[in-house]
Amino acid sequence: MNKLRVAFRVHRLSHIQVATEPKSAADVAARASADAVVNTAAGVGNNSRPRGLPRRRHRSPFATTFAPKEPSSEETKTRSWVQTYNLTVSPHQTILDCLLQIKREQDPTLAFRYSCGHGMCGTDAVAINSVPKLLCSSTVGDNIQTDQINQINQTDQASQTDYPGYPDYPDYPDQDRIRKASSPNGFRKTGSHRLGDNANQRPDIYEHAHAHEGTTQSTHTNTDNITKQGLDGWIDLAPLPGFTAVRDLITDIKPMLDQIKKLKPYYLQDPDYLQDPDSLQDPENSSSADKGNITALEYLQKPEELAQFELLSTCISCGICEGACPVFVGGEAFIGPAALVSQIRFIKDSRDRAQTERWKRLSEDDALSACQSVRACSLNCPQNIDVGEVIWQAITRSAGQ
Repeated sequence: MNKLRVAFRVHRLSHIQVATEPKSAADVAARASADAVVNTAAGVGNNSRPRGLPRRRHRSPFATTFAPKEPSSEETKTRSWVQTYNLTVSPHQTILDCLLQIKREQDPTLAFRYSCGHGMCGTDAVAINSVPKLLCSSTVGDNIQTDQINQINQTDQASQTDYPGYPDYPDYPDQDRIRKASSPNGFRKTGSHRLGDNANQRPDIYEHAHAHEGTTQSTHTNTDNITKQGLDGWIDLAPLPGFTAVRDLITDIKPMLDQIKKLKPYYLQDPDYLQDPDSLQDPENSSSADKGNITALEYLQKPEELAQFELLSTCISCGICEGACPVFVGGEAFIGPAALVSQIRFIKDSRDRAQTERWKRLSEDDALSACQSVRACSLNCPQNIDVGEVIWQAITRSAGQ
């Protein structure tokens, strides 16, 4: 099988702590004293353990709670750039395999998210040539670009922060600005990253702190170099639109998961639970004893009733539909297609007893009424769910009620 020489153009992002002012000797001594107290409490550096006593456990580096720290005199600098990696690969090789090869052979600092590797977990959603897709189910042969080489030259010469295919690509927002711009009912306003005094400013850019090693190509690529290297084409990889980029191709999808969670994505046999947070149906507030007192019943369902929601239940919450939605990415107050599909899935389930309350949730301003029926959410769903049609049917039914 013929191999292809492909240039992978990865839009990268990094955060570095930069000191804003020189530290005095008193500050250094105070910080060293505070670190010594924390290390002593955690048992770090204490090797004088009497024999026969149980081994002291050191503090886990993955712990979520830490000792209070003094205000830092450092600030985070955000740097974004486009980096090109050249590989000789098979047309049937997945882009995820290519990134893993790059990480092993060229640049171990490249960051991206993946898990199962065969399109079932939905963790590796990125923008491939400006189109949201899964890395593990997208092959090189299906996504290689051969007729837009001039676009690489024009984009790289323009700026390191320009994104091909994304006019006026939004800045990477910080979590504080997202929390401040949340609506009263808890749903994130997807345009919150554009709010603020510095919404139209690009992240700070500065020179490389170290040279890239291995066979990694430089950031700037021109048409002459592509011709001399004998490349067959290129593939552009960028973070999933509509979400906060954490590092390189990794985005924070927690706002999407929070929106789904707020719509109660589980069976409700007691409609009053939506107004009673202490109900036994709350899986977070119920104890083991309470769960044991809940009567277990068998809910029979006909095949035609199962067919109403069976496909919707296969949603893997990858975020592709939200990254493709121009309303969600554009900054409107919209809970997103993923949350709507999750809610509609339980509305169509005959075993659920809270359809009336669920319809009330969907009638809010940032739910069904915010959808403009562009149907871009249906184009690349890995589970072949026609998200746009599902939402449109819900809009039609809601209008008739």
